[in-house]
Amino acid sequence: MKSNKSVFTICIVFSMCFFSCGKKHTDAKADSVNEEMDSIEKAMEEREARKMEMEKWPFIAAKDFSVDSLDIRIDDLYIPMLERDFDDRGYKLFVVSEEHFNIARKLVKEYFHKITVDGESHSERPFPYNYYFKQYIGYKDPDTGHDMIEVNMFTGERTPHGWAGELKNNWYVCRDGGKFFGHIIIDMEKKELQGL
Repeated sequence: MKSNKSVFTICIVFSMCFFSCGKKHTDAKADSVNEEMDSIEKAMEEREARKMEMEKWPFIAAKDFSVDSLDIRIDDLYIPMLERDFDDRGYKLFVVSEEHFNIARKLVKEYFHKITVDGESHSERPFPYNYYFKQYIGYKDPDTGHDMIEVNMFTGERTPHGWAGELKNNWYVCRDGGKFFGHIIIDMEKKELQGL
């Protein structure tokens, strides 16, 4: 009888341990699911807050401004996004001189005129020149030693501080943006556009 009682006691203890471990595992799983749900909710709230904040800012479209005002020469080499973008590529930046700025603008205008007249099909062709804000920054090509100018182009931006100040003091990374934004590289030694 004593051994049956011991076996019975052992069974009860074992089942309590099993139930307790199972409960801990279930609780841990529930906690993990709850944390994941909290994380998703927080991300959604942050996205909604950003969206609401953006809606307070006016959308500025390049086509609504004078064509001569759309070209911005970046003269602050310590803009965090600018440093990050070019440091990642290993390029040494410089401020574009007035002479090179004027040459680069002329080359970009000529490029737009050419593609408008005899370029790609209408659906793949960029918008006209005056539909883009353009930021100009210089860098030294480490392979050739040539001075290069990168031109960021985008059709519009939401901005709380006015477009000119924003474009002068921020760098917008524009890669493979279809018709709405993109970039052009100009080799200033050869006076020609690269990769087009």
